[in-house]
Amino acid sequence: LLRDKAVAQLLDGTFDGMEVDTDLLSRGREAPAMGYGWGMATTTPASSAALRACVWQVRSVVLGHLSFTATAVTPAGRHVCITRLGYRPMRHPDDSLLISDPIVARQAAA
Repeated sequence: LLRDKAVAQLLDGTFDGMEVDTDLLSRGREAPAMGYGWGMATTTPASSAALRACVWQVRSVVLGHLSFTATAVTPAGRHVCITRLGYRPMRHPDDSLLISDPIVARQAAA
């Protein structure tokens, strides 16, 4: 879960998801500005379905009020994020940095 200053770095391209400055992470009772998905990968259709189910539970039940970002590192990962997890490119159409609107907002719009 990220602080506001991490969101600014995401937008300007300076956020480093591989060597994260821990000062960018929200802590304690601090309200996070946004979530970021790290290290999600699968190798089979069954593991992909299980990961999607787990992510959905966390996102919709616990953190449904937050936007989430993720960096797609493979074309397959980008495809799954966009077609099955509700992400879209964050800054430009072919961006590997993806964003997903809050689940609560998506459910209200439906």
